[in-house]
Amino acid sequence: MSRNIKIIVNGFDEQVPAGSTLAQLVELFEEQHPELVAELNGRFVHPDDYAATVVAEGARVEFINAAFGG
Repeated sequence: MSRNIKIIVNGFDEQVPAGSTLAQLVELFEEQHPELVAELNGRFVHPDDYAATVVAEGARVEFINAAFGG
């Protein structure tokens, strides 16, 4: 039986499976935009590192979709 941990995603309290990676959270929260920028605890995470970056209890995750236009 897997347990959940509490994290903050884009300012909202969420519960996700313990051991979740940033890549899994991108899928879970449907954030697959090609220009996605992710921060973990205020630090930029390179997309190449999403699959290896495990999110811990209490983490703050921000998904930022850069939208340009005029």
